[in-house]
Amino acid sequence: MDKFAMSYCEKCKRLEMIPFSQEDINHALENGGLFTKSLDHGDHMLSLKIDCNGSVRRETVFQR
Repeated sequence: MDKFAMSYCEKCKRLEMIPFSQEDINHALENGGLFTKSLDHGDHMLSLKIDCNGSVRRETVFQR
């Protein structure tokens, strides 16, 4: 069963629930405690660093 992290994009003001799996958690535990998810928001990308508990630790917006 997937777990979810909450994310807010400062650029487009979109709030989203991001699913993550046990595989993502395992990857984080093997690589410093964080895993990355990227979301396509049309004219920009939102990159998230998420910890094993589903807390978003960093949100970065990249222009296309």
